[in-house]
Amino acid sequence: MNKTKSLAVRSLYVLTLLIAGLFILNFNAPSAKANYFDDVYNGIKSFSEVPVELNRLQENYDDASQKLQETQSSLETYRQQSEALAAQNEQLSAQNRQLAETVQTLQEINTARETTSHKLRVMLYTAVGLFIGYFVFKRVVRVLLRK
Repeated sequence: MNKTKSLAVRSLYVLTLLIAGLFILNFNAPSAKANYFDDVYNGIKSFSEVPVELNRLQENYDDASQKLQETQSSLETYRQQSEALAAQNEQLSAQNRQLAETVQTLQEINTARETTSHKLRVMLYTAVGLFIGYFVFKRVVRVLLRK
C-alpha cells in the first residue's frame, strides 16, 4: 500500500505542477475578448461612417469631373489656337515665298542694271579715249610731217 500511496502522492504532485504551470502561462498570454456588444457597436459605428465616406468620395469625384471638364475645354481652346496658328503659318509661308521671289527678281534687275551701267561706262571711256587719242595722234602726225 505504501507503493500505491507514493504513486498517488507523485501523481498529485505532478498534477499540481502542471496546473501551476498552466496558470503561469495563462497570465502571460493576452486574454481573448468575445464581446458581442462591442462587435455590434463597432459594426454600427463603421456603418454610420459609410455616408461620410461616401460624401467624401462624391466630392472627390465632383472635383475630378470638374477638373476634367476644365482640362477638356482648355484642350479644345489650345486645339483651336493651334489650328489658327497653323493657318496663319501657312499664310506667312506663302507670303515669304512671294517676298523671296520679289527679292530674287529685284536682284536680277539690279544685276542687269549694273551690267548695263558697266558696259556704258566702258563704251564712254573708250569713246573719250578714242577722241582724245585721235587729236593726240593728229598732232603727233603733224609734228612728224613738219620735220
